[in-house]
Amino acid sequence: MIRHIILLRLIDGYVPDTSSVLEAVQSSRGLARLIPEASTWRLHRSISHRNEAADFVGCGDFDNMEALRSFLSHPQHRRTANLWNAIATTMVADIHLIGTGSSSPMTTAE
Repeated sequence: MIRHIILLRLIDGYVPDTSSVLEAVQSSRGLARLIPEASTWRLHRSISHRNEAADFVGCGDFDNMEALRSFLSHPQHRRTANLWNAIATTMVADIHLIGTGSSSPMTTAE
């Protein structure tokens, strides 16, 4: 199982109730329903008020990397990503969930 995580930080001038942000949120929340490759997909607004915090976090689970790639290339996902790219900076991480086939669930620096 692969977990896809995206951190979204609004660009200066945008706030959570800006119409373009609300459009991106609405588009994000419909992805799991529209794209069957996503076992789950959630988007939440961060409750942290720290300067370094993201404003929104998206998180989805996928059976394998092929399913994730299919999700990422789906036209509805591309549309949603374009909405976010216009209003936010992003960071992503894709991880193997522990106990789901990853031979090394954690790597540490020596």
